[in-house]
Order: sequence, then structure tokens, then C-alpha cells
Amino acid sequence: MNRRRNRVVAVVGALAIVTGVAVLARAKASPDLPPTGPVALVSSTVRAIASNPAVSGQLATHADLIPGLSAFAGPAVGSVSVLSGDRTIRLWRSPFGLRVSDVEPFGERSIFVGRNGIWTWDFQSLEASRLAGPPPPGGGLPFGLQFLDPTATVRDVLSGLSPTTTVTVDGSTRVAGRPAYRLILRPRTHRTLVGRVEIDIDAERHLPLAVLVYPRAGRAALSIQFEAIDFGPIDPRIFDFTPPPGATVRNGSKGSIGASAGLGGLLAGGLGLGLGHAGSGGVRILGSGWTSVLAVPISSQPTAQGDQQLNSLLPFTGPLVSATFTYRGGREWLLVGPVSQAQLLTASKDLR
Repeated sequence: MNRRRNRVVAVVGALAIVTGVAVLARAKASPDLPPTGPVALVSSTVRAIASNPAVSGQLATHADLIPGLSAFAGPAVGSVSVLSGDRTIRLWRSPFGLRVSDVEPFGERSIFVGRNGIWTWDFQSLEASRLAGPPPPGGGLPFGLQFLDPTATVRDVLSGLSPTTTVTVDGSTRVAGRPAYRLILRPRTHRTLVGRVEIDIDAERHLPLAVLVYPRAGRAALSIQFEAIDFGPIDPRIFDFTPPPGATVRNGSKGSIGASAGLGGLLAGGLGLGLGHAGSGGVRILGSGWTSVLAVPISSQPTAQGDQQLNSLLPFTGPLVSATFTYRGGREWLLVGPVSQAQLLTASKDLR
């Protein structure tokens, strides 16, 4: 009897310990923050960005947009490989410049915006490209934010989103060890593959620490979030780049940014499936809101081996986006949107 009682006591004690650890972990993951609303939270973020702060740190990106991409190889597939997989990004930003580095297992690709111009650098190939001269002094604030009335502007923006999107502040979390509010955007329609967008905003500094895009079920299919962050001063020399001896130096173009840095590629790679064959004009947006479809006219049938590999991926439907080719109005079109294949084809009926 005593042995059985001891077993019961031991089990109860173990359950109490596990429960206590779970409660402490949950408390640590969800800090207790003063309540706030979407207008106040986003307004504080606009003010924080307009103050042109110094920020440095390491980010982790995750993308799971194109199913089966890892099964293919070749330069054309490589140009959109940022749409599938995990990457590490290092960032430095201050009024004196910008530096973004895509860290890879055997190299590093970087963008430098500093006092001696805008450069891209590929450590593996030892290639440098000068894209432009030095930017204006002072770093420049994005979109003239310093001239806005943040509260009035944000209220107008959120009012404009209201017919298609619910915007709420849904509790708190921790990003890079810092307490943050969770701003949630949810589509009002069920005709999109997107379930919600989460933006985690630093509770003290009011700067975005993470952006995560979730499908209707499962984990985030697209995310970028700080793993470590610092708000201390940054030596302006970190933004300057001088090609080392032995480097190949080219006069680059704006289009090479996406190929030279992970973040640029992540932004540009989404259109890499078809824009290489797009005509000079005629790109169209079909529909609106969360069911918008991008229609890109294709000038000719791809013939390169890499393009054939990409074509073999189509049509596809991933967690957040679908893509396919269609023929309308005497032209071939690439259709891409956060909707199903059936909705892509329905949208294509508006092409003439």
C-alpha cells in the first residue's frame, strides 16, 4: 500500500512540475503589456520609423511558396530559390546608410548603401557591382513619413482596409527576447489562400520585429523575423565598400540587386517565374484585395533549359499562392495570385 501511495505521490509531483514549467514558459512567451488598439499601435510604429533610428541585427527568413522547387536545379530555378527554404540575413541601418547581407554556407552576398555609393558584393564569386553614386546626406526618410500626421493617416488607412480586412491587436509575444505586440490582419473573404498576416511590433521601440504570413491552416509559409537586434550606434564605416584586390568590378544595374542579396531576391524572385519573358507592357491586376491576380503577358515560348524546368513546376498551388499559364486574346499569360487554380482561370476571362 505504501509503495502504491508513493507512486501516486511521485506521479502527482511530476505533473505539478510539468504544469509549472508550462505555465512559466507560456508567461515568458507572452509578456504582460498595457492594452492598445490598432490605430495607436500602428501610429507609434510610423513615428518610430520616421525618427530614422539605428538598427542592427540578425534575421531569419522562411519561405515555403513553391512546392517541389528543391527537386530542380539550374540557374533559372536558382533565381527563385529564395521562395523556398530558410536563410539568414544580417542587417545594419542608420541615418548614414544601409547594409544587408545574405549569409550562405560557403559565402555571403551583400548590398552596401554608404558614402562611396551603392554596391553589391558576392564573396563567393568575388564580383562587385556599383549600382549608383552616394545617396543624399542624412539617410532620407521613407515616403516622407516625417511630414505625416501619423494618427490621422493610420486611421484613414485602416478605414480603407476595413471592407476587406479585419485589423486587431491580438495579445503579445517575444521576438529576439523582446516583448512585442501582435498586430493581426485577417482577410474577410474565404476565397483567398491567406489565413492571416501577423506583424510583431516592439513594445518599447515600436519598430516591427517580425512579419509572418499564414495560410488557412498550418505554420507560417512566409516569415522574416529578428533573431537578435541592437539599437546602439553604428560606425558609418560599416556601410562603405571598396572592392578588394582581385575582385571583378562591374557597372551594375538596379536589376542585379535581386540576384546579389537575399532580401532583394526574396522581393524580386516572386516575379522571376515569368517576367524574364514579359513584354514591355501590359501587366495587369485582375480582381482586388486578397483575391487579386497578377497577369503577366509572355512574349514568346521559353526555350532555355532552365525555363523548361520552371515550366514543369506549373501549374502549382502552394500554401499561399497559385500560378499557371493560360492563353487569352492571342497571347500567353502567366497568372499568379493568392487564390486557387479555379479562381486563376476565372480571373483570366477578363483578359482580352
